[in-house]
Amino acid sequence: MSRTACSARPALASCFRLICAPYVATMSQKHSLIQSNDPVQLMLTGYSAAFETRQSTGVGMGIDVHALRYIEGLKTAGHLEGVERIMELGAQYVHANARDLQRFAFSFGRPLREVSNARDLYEMIGLSFACLDTSGEFGAITLDLNFEPLPDEHVAAYDLVTNHGTTEHIFNQAHAFTVIHDLTCKGGLMMHALPYTGYTVHGFFNYTPKLFWALAAANGYELIDVSGRGEWLPTVHYRTLLKHIKFNLSPWLFPFNSLLYCTLRKTQDAPFVFPWDGRDQGMKKPQKDRYARSA
Repeated sequence: MSRTACSARPALASCFRLICAPYVATMSQKHSLIQSNDPVQLMLTGYSAAFETRQSTGVGMGIDVHALRYIEGLKTAGHLEGVERIMELGAQYVHANARDLQRFAFSFGRPLREVSNARDLYEMIGLSFACLDTSGEFGAITLDLNFEPLPDEHVAAYDLVTNHGTTEHIFNQAHAFTVIHDLTCKGGLMMHALPYTGYTVHGFFNYTPKLFWALAAANGYELIDVSGRGEWLPTVHYRTLLKHIKFNLSPWLFPFNSLLYCTLRKTQDAPFVFPWDGRDQGMKKPQKDRYARSA
C-alpha cells in the first residue's frame, strides 16, 4: 500500500468520527436510558424521543417526500388506474415542501392546493378520502385496531388502503392486518410504509419482507412491490436492501432507521388467512385447514 493511502486513513477516520459523533452520542444516550428496569419509565422514554424528534425536525407521524415519490411511482407504473376511494390507517400529517407537493399534484394532472394533512393531499388528486384513528382527527372513523370489528359499511369499500407507519403501534397485529384485508375491495391495493431497521423506541414492531411474502402467499395477493428506504441509503430493491442488514447493525452506525415499503393487490373476495411460517409436514388436517388459501 502506498504511503499516501496510509496517511489518508487517519484523515478519513477523523472525518467519519466527526460526522457520526452527534448521531452516536444521541444513540448512546437513548441506549443508556433503555437499560432502565422500570417499564413505565421506558415507555415515557419512547414517547419523549418521538416528541423530541418532532419538535426538532418538524416531522412526526405522517407522509413525507419519500412516500410521495413512492405513490408517484405506483401511478407511473399504472397501478393506481381506477383508484377512487382511499382509506388511511391513522390520521396522517404531510411533511413536504411546496415544490414536492407541486410535483406530486402534477403527476396526477391536478393543480397544487394548500396541504397540511392526508385528507388535503388525497382530495387534491381527486380521491374520496377516509381514515381510521382513535383520535377522531381529520374526521377519522374512531376504530381501535386492537379490538374493534370493522363496521359493515366499510367492508370491501376501498380501492386503496394505506398504512403509513400505523400498525407498528398496534399490539394485535393479526386484527390490524385482518382489518386492512377487509377494508380492501377485490382488485384494490394495500400499501405499507413501516419500520424495517432502527426505530429503537418508535413502536412495538419492525417488519421484514418475509412477512409480506407470506401474507401474499396465504391470501393470494399479487405482490406488486417490496422496497426500502434508509436515512443514509438510497431507495433500493428488496434483494439489495437485505445486503445492508450487517451494515445497518454495525457497532459504529447502529441503528439506522429504514422503512420497508410494500404494495399488494387483493385478487379475491375471501376471508383473511393467517400466514404460516414454515412447512406443513406433520400438520393434521384441522390445522392445515386454518392456513389453507381461500378459494
